[in-house]
Amino acid sequence: MRYLLRLAAAAMIAALLGAGLVTVAMRTWPKQVQVHAGWHGPIAVPPLDGLRVTSSFGRRGVTVHAGVDLRARKGTPVRAVDDGVVARAGENKRAGKYVVLALDSGWRAGYAHLSQVDVAAKQRVVAGQRIGLSGATGRARGPHLHFKLRAPSGKLVDPWPLLRAGRRLLS
Repeated sequence: MRYLLRLAAAAMIAALLGAGLVTVAMRTWPKQVQVHAGWHGPIAVPPLDGLRVTSSFGRRGVTVHAGVDLRARKGTPVRAVDDGVVARAGENKRAGKYVVLALDSGWRAGYAHLSQVDVAAKQRVVAGQRIGLSGATGRARGPHLHFKLRAPSGKLVDPWPLLRAGRRLLS
């Protein structure tokens, strides 16, 4: 099922690009932060450099892993994926230090297990702005970034197809 959703997301992005509804002005996305020209999706820039999934989105027995874990050494800069406002920034036992962004597109982006939070609630952020540093706070088995997306409808969405398609199409 996940494969079909990923395939559909990649096909949709390819169709939008082919129809000229989405334009891309970025060639070196994983290495250098640049904002997509004309892109109106929830991800304008990657949350960190060198995207590599260590744990994917989906069901884990009776629980659901509601995002993707991205490999990152402790202290790796973590960026806002698009323009928006910090909805929440704090710390709890499970997520450790975390940030939730309410993006201008209506989506929400969540970042967890940070070693440092550089933003505060109600603060305005722009795509590519550093919002913290990766870490291993909360219930984490080593340093990484837990990244999740919530659609305007409130539904959790696997962020990897968007991240992967962007990396493949834009490199």
